[in-house]
Amino acid sequence: MIRKDTIWLAGIALAVLVYTLVFEVDRGPAKPEIPPFLDAFETAQVNAIELDELGTNVLRVARTSDGWQMEQPVEYPGRTDGPKALLVALKKIQPLSFVPEEKVESDYASYGLSPPRLVVRWESGNAGAPKELSIGDVTSQEGTLYARVTGQDGLFILPITFIRHVGNAVKRWRDARLAPLAAQRNEITGISIRSGPRQVVLQRSLTNRLWQVVQPAPAKRGDVTRIEQLLDNVLLWEAADFTSDDPKVDLEPYGLHSPVAELALLKGTNRLATVQFGNADTNQPDFVYARLLNHTNVVVVQKKWLDEIRAPVWNYCDHRLTSVITPSAVARVEVRAGDNMVLSQSTNGVWRITEPVTLPADPVLVEQRLLQNIMQLQADKLEAEVVGDFSKYGLTEPSASYTLRTRGGTNAIHTQITFGTGTEGGFFARRRDEGFVYVVGENARRALPSYAYELRERRLWSFLANEVAKITVVNGDRSTVLQRNSSGVWTRPGQQLTPADLRTLPLQLSLLGKMRAEAWTASGPDKLSVYGIIEKRQSITLELLREGKVVERKIQFGKRSPNGHYYAVATDPLDQGVVVFEFSGNIYQGLGAGLFPMALPQPGAGGN
Repeated sequence: MIRKDTIWLAGIALAVLVYTLVFEVDRGPAKPEIPPFLDAFETAQVNAIELDELGTNVLRVARTSDGWQMEQPVEYPGRTDGPKALLVALKKIQPLSFVPEEKVESDYASYGLSPPRLVVRWESGNAGAPKELSIGDVTSQEGTLYARVTGQDGLFILPITFIRHVGNAVKRWRDARLAPLAAQRNEITGISIRSGPRQVVLQRSLTNRLWQVVQPAPAKRGDVTRIEQLLDNVLLWEAADFTSDDPKVDLEPYGLHSPVAELALLKGTNRLATVQFGNADTNQPDFVYARLLNHTNVVVVQKKWLDEIRAPVWNYCDHRLTSVITPSAVARVEVRAGDNMVLSQSTNGVWRITEPVTLPADPVLVEQRLLQNIMQLQADKLEAEVVGDFSKYGLTEPSASYTLRTRGGTNAIHTQITFGTGTEGGFFARRRDEGFVYVVGENARRALPSYAYELRERRLWSFLANEVAKITVVNGDRSTVLQRNSSGVWTRPGQQLTPADLRTLPLQLSLLGKMRAEAWTASGPDKLSVYGIIEKRQSITLELLREGKVVERKIQFGKRSPNGHYYAVATDPLDQGVVVFEFSGNIYQGLGAGLFPMALPQPGAGGN
């Protein structure tokens, strides 16, 4: 049970606690309530913003249908992100504390608010007078500053991070693009580049949208991809810094009195934007001064842009020697090179060689090796623009020519490229519809076929395995003859074939029966030694039984090609002479595991 003295002690303790709370604890003045800070407004309804710095430096931007326009201190296209970020911050900012009027220790000047360091004003349509927020000094409390709302007594304490939205706004809020014409891009029909005495004028056709290099004369085909990319780049170029807005500034120190270069974007003869480039910035060697004539101001830009527009004229020219055409639209190809060759395409898309001999053509070789290589043919250099005598380039009597004719009654010439004599790194070349002389790289010229055999059908043979009655295999000093007996079973004199051999033979014959050239290499019996065919002495001779007659097919192998195949020559059913080709490396390896090991040492030979 609780003792009486314990109850007495507890009562004394409670009395002491009540006395302390009532008389001893200093609670201090009550923290003032923070009044409403800014009246609600819609950011989308704000049509103008002013930043007034001590009444001397005023920045004013106004909303337009395209975004924002700077009106003070200079008329200039504005950016959207700066004003937008400020308005969002004004809506979201929350005061940290409030000092009521009666607690302000002295006049507002001591807080940097009479006059204020900065006044932010914003106008919202017809909603009466502009709203104002005055910004004063930084407080003694880290990261805060004093502020007042016009028409309201007392001080607000705001986080200092608010200032980042207005700092250096005169530069940050203006459109830094040198040529802010993205909305007018499709209206731009010309680019003029002047660099010293040189002037380059690029002009876009209003009908086919293709570009031409019209200056320096004579006019040349423009590289559409490169010029369109240049235009896209120019529209994105931005000033790194704004140096002077004074229209009377002395241009000499910036190298802009006599500019190093000038670029203008044109609509017809009207200049939509002009940028002049001057000297390098002393403190930033990778930057140069520039002048925007639309605004008469001097800015700092990247030097690489100056280097880009001073590129050689050839960089803006179309290096291609042909215009694109689909293979199906080509009716005839005439080649005057090693052979005088003609290829024709039937209405159902079948290609044939019709001159100098009649042969089936390989569609893949025609479309990829011939037509595709012609379509991809590019000049490495423009050798001469005005030519009085083409004979000095070997183009009066060309060493080769390639002509593509389109379908239709007249078989009109779509493309004709002629090649002349060789020069350093290539060959002189000419387009039929131009008077220029180009240089085409040697590899590009060599990639074009010069002989009919290079485009013939690559399928040499076609037979079934059961058509083969006899096989003669020669492998260096070894050889053997395999022959079917009366029961159709394969036999070999002097040594019985193993079950594995009998299983392998049908597969080997099937592969040989579908044999095709991987690529045509060279023509003529003198080429056999060049490709190691005579020295290797490796061959397979097949005797086929067809309609009671014996038909022979023979293939001889040479050394390995750089493509991993093996050079070979074979019996040509079309009797086109000796043509070296590349035989599939995979099939050759299969023969090496199957047929070639069946060869036996010849009598009296010491083969291994």
